[in-house]
Formats: sequence, structure tokens, C-alpha cells
Amino acid sequence: MGEGNQDAFTDLVRSTRAWATAHAYALIRDRARAEDCVQQTFLEVWSTASRYDRARGGAKGWILTVLRHRALDEIRATESDRRRLEHFEFREYRWADVIDSTSELVHARLDGYVVREALTGLSAEERELITLSYWSGLSHSQIAQRLDLPLGTVKTRLRRGLHKLREQVVFE
Repeated sequence: MGEGNQDAFTDLVRSTRAWATAHAYALIRDRARAEDCVQQTFLEVWSTASRYDRARGGAKGWILTVLRHRALDEIRATESDRRRLEHFEFREYRWADVIDSTSELVHARLDGYVVREALTGLSAEERELITLSYWSGLSHSQIAQRLDLPLGTVKTRLRRGLHKLREQVVFE
């Protein structure tokens, strides 16, 4: 496989896919995200196969290491998204129920205005992805499925849109 043999790679995927998916699911606890993680793992295994060193361990151990790193990255990203959503929901709750100062109300409305204005500077695709991710709370995998786009495309466009948004929005 390290020499680009596609048949060897196909055999490896067939013989380890169920095992890898079970391990990913045990870590991530979400079937769709676990399958995405396994797919990304096999893409990395294929692209780095020439660096595999049998002397350092078996193929399953190598795949498990790559898979574990991918799964932990996915868990961290999901946890980060969850914290941002909780923070956003807390701010919305606080604004709606506890604002007792006209100054706070004005700042909250200005923040919302700044974000809405910045969103208009993005492409329709970027705006839709950000809206689905942050306001609808969908995962990257769910967005990819809903829009029938490859997961990598969703991640790239979302990252690009957030970068543009970050350049335009400055809160003090």
C-alpha cells in the first residue's frame, strides 16, 4: 500500500472499516460523526502510507493512532462549538430577561447590528453555513448532509466565512 497499490488499500479498508468505526463510535458517540472520522482517517492513511514503518508496529495500531487523533480533534471541536452555543444562549437569555440598564440594551442591540451588517458582506454560501452552524446549532456533518456538500467543503467555506466575519467585527 505504501507504494500506491489501490488494491492493497481497498483490502485494508474492507478488513478494518467495521473495527475502526466501532472504535470511533466508542470515542465520539455519534454514528455520523464517527463515520466521518473513519473516512478522514483512511484518507490520511492513504496519503501517508509511504511513511508507515512496520518496525514501529502493526497496521491496526497505526490506524488506531491516526483514528484516535482524528476523534479527539472532532471531540474538541464539538466541545468548543457547544461552549460557544451555550455562551450565545446565555447572552440571549440574559439580554431577554435580566437587562436592567438602558446602556446594556443599547450595547446588545449594537452588537447584533454589527454582526448582521458583517454577515451581509459575506457570500450567500458563507452566510448560510454560519447561520446553520451557529444559529441552528448544526454540526459540520449535519450541514454537509443537509446541503449535499462534501464535509471538507463545508469546513473550508465555514472557516473562510468566519475569518472574513472576524475581520469585520470587533467588540470592545
